[in-house]
Amino acid sequence: MKNFQYSCGCSFEVLEEDNLKISFDPIHNPISLECSKTWELISDGNTKGCFQLESRLGKSMAKKLKPENIEQLSALISILRPGCISGDTKIHIKEHTHSVDNRQRFAKAKIRDMAQNPARFPSILSYNEQTGCFVNNKMLNVFYTGDKECFKIIIRSNERKSSEYGSREYKLECTDDHKLLTPHGWKCLKDINIGDRILVTKRKGTKIPGLGKKMFRQRCYNTYQTKCIFCDWNKGSLDVNHINGNRNTNNDPDNLCYLCPNHHREFTEGNISKEKVIEYKNKHRLPSTIDGKWCTLANKISVGIKDVYDISMNAPHHNFIAGGVIVHNCLEAFRDGKSVSNHYIDKKNGEESVDYYHPSLEASLSTTYGEMIYQEQAMEIAKQIAGFNLQEADSLRKAIGKKKPEEMAKLKKKFISGAKKLDIVNKEQADEIFGWIEKSQRYSFNKSHAVSYAMNAYLSAYAKAHFPKIFFASYLRFAKDKIDPKAEIKALVQNANEMDINICVPDIRNLNEFFIMKNKKIYFGLTDIKGFGKSVYNKLIKLIQDNNIDIDNIEWLDLLFKVLNNMNSTASKAVIKGGGLDFIKKTRTSMLFEYSLISDLTKKECEFIVNNMSSCGNLYECLYKLLHEHKLTTRRKPIISGLIDSLSNPPYSLEDSPEWISDSEDEILGCSMTCSKVDMYDISMTNCNCKDFKNTRANDIIICGEIASISVTKTKSGKNPGSEMAFVSLSDSYGLIDSVIFFPEAYKQYRNVLFDNNIIIIKGKKSNSGDSFIVEKAFIPRT
Repeated sequence: MKNFQYSCGCSFEVLEEDNLKISFDPIHNPISLECSKTWELISDGNTKGCFQLESRLGKSMAKKLKPENIEQLSALISILRPGCISGDTKIHIKEHTHSVDNRQRFAKAKIRDMAQNPARFPSILSYNEQTGCFVNNKMLNVFYTGDKECFKIIIRSNERKSSEYGSREYKLECTDDHKLLTPHGWKCLKDINIGDRILVTKRKGTKIPGLGKKMFRQRCYNTYQTKCIFCDWNKGSLDVNHINGNRNTNNDPDNLCYLCPNHHREFTEGNISKEKVIEYKNKHRLPSTIDGKWCTLANKISVGIKDVYDISMNAPHHNFIAGGVIVHNCLEAFRDGKSVSNHYIDKKNGEESVDYYHPSLEASLSTTYGEMIYQEQAMEIAKQIAGFNLQEADSLRKAIGKKKPEEMAKLKKKFISGAKKLDIVNKEQADEIFGWIEKSQRYSFNKSHAVSYAMNAYLSAYAKAHFPKIFFASYLRFAKDKIDPKAEIKALVQNANEMDINICVPDIRNLNEFFIMKNKKIYFGLTDIKGFGKSVYNKLIKLIQDNNIDIDNIEWLDLLFKVLNNMNSTASKAVIKGGGLDFIKKTRTSMLFEYSLISDLTKKECEFIVNNMSSCGNLYECLYKLLHEHKLTTRRKPIISGLIDSLSNPPYSLEDSPEWISDSEDEILGCSMTCSKVDMYDISMTNCNCKDFKNTRANDIIICGEIASISVTKTKSGKNPGSEMAFVSLSDSYGLIDSVIFFPEAYKQYRNVLFDNNIIIIKGKKSNSGDSFIVEKAFIPRT
């Protein structure tokens, strides 16, 4: 048995020597977790397609941290988990009074649009849990954090489960692990049961129809949880009980409660006292709120994989309003003006000293350089410092997550008491440590989940590092399942180019339905061509089989009359524009032109040409033969003659311009493959391209590229805080630079040329970190 060994030391069994086929089975043959090739790929930020790390934020943090083992990778993923809100969800920016009806309205914006231009949104609305009111909160930034399955939630605003009224749909789409505010504190959507209450915005000024003049049932619903106060029964219709009087005398919420039929009967018969009812009903009272409303979660429906985003904002209100629902943000807290992520990264890289605050914490925090990253660390500290047992430590974790002040007060008292008894830390230190634990729950993560995620991230990076061609062929094949397949394909192709992997336009001779690897090249599948679907593909295969067509040696005329002319025109044009017939030594424009000409031929005329094709060398000869040897009617002769004249003197140039090819491939394939728009400009003055930028050491760098995206933001410090600046992504045929920075002075001078898909030449230098391009000059190139 022979093995093939990589430079990193990883070796694999050779199955076939001629074509070098090797065995890769990480399930039965565990891979090395110390592969230098894999860790180098992650540390370079080359993480497109790597689980949990493929977002721009993930790439950036991986480059900064440069993880060297699974422990560090799991910590990175813990503080970098994908955000919560779908890009289609609207965020409540501010509240205002309508000029016509004087009712309160909310200004809203899609979170995806906010991420593109965060400078437009200096503040958003948050919910003050202490006062129950909405407050303006300073927004720090909006982050795109990857793609994840999202759920649309359905809200019911009264107790009538079958009622049409109140069963309206709030426009929130979020991940299953995102936290919503419930009467019991913040809970993940997956932990909230259908029928539980969540806090939503109140529809101010709206009258509630059909509930009677006094609306006592709705008042009870708005004040109390919908369950019997004694037995928590809620499987059927509940009775709204009046403690004193009846619906005609006293409908104050304090006089109402929910009872099941059995307990209602016992109360009516005098077996349950009013005092006991009052005692129990207060335990089911919903937290008071002024601007919000406690409504029922009626359902949640998966809307598939979507792009997700998160928002960072000022303390103490780490929440915002998304789709009318109060939601928590997922991003980590800040300390000393720096995020927990950056504290961890700087400590790992030796740029910040590791401080455990107290020697007793070192055992729990040593693996994370003194930062509390995992929930298990908070539990371990509670055990060490305050003598909590496992059950008490887990109760602490749950209580902090729910953010119930009364429960926290009890646990804090117990924590301080336990710390005093053990006498490891003094009271002031115990207070500080407890506060630290409490704050950590906004971002800390379950370690077992984190390690599992890290293993999956490492495995995908390992496959990419050792088998990049197969990796890209596989990821490209399933790109169509992404929320934006075109953007996914474009990103993967750019990444492949940067790794010197050749992605080729489709070739009809391969007859491959999906992306394949052939002769060490990756080819687009025919069904990856826009307009060339599964049914067209099946028809193509049938045509070839029924007519015994030798597709490997087919000529243009055979393709034109035997294949393209028998498929629908959309698919035929698409396969030409997408490069599927480039092996024919003709321009794509000329092929499209000739295909359009034969569409004017009748079925019998086409049959004549097919039967006499062997004596013709091109379409002109075919039409000439048709005109002079076939029996044509008087009406058809001038039409055929006109087609011949068009071939002799085309009405437009049949040459392919780089711009047309680039636009056509972008439309049909999702990205430009053969060339880019940059190729039609004079770029002789440039000294670098997007691919070479990473390794260049030149001081003055000049690059030409197409603006792929632009994000405008405002500076938070510097000479003129609040000034606008821009982050631009620039691409060419060779790759992508995803961090081109126009600082305020440069942005002010060149903002008129900064828009999507514009071609610009930029001059500047690398940033100190070497990851970004700092622009000094920018201008439009000449054609």
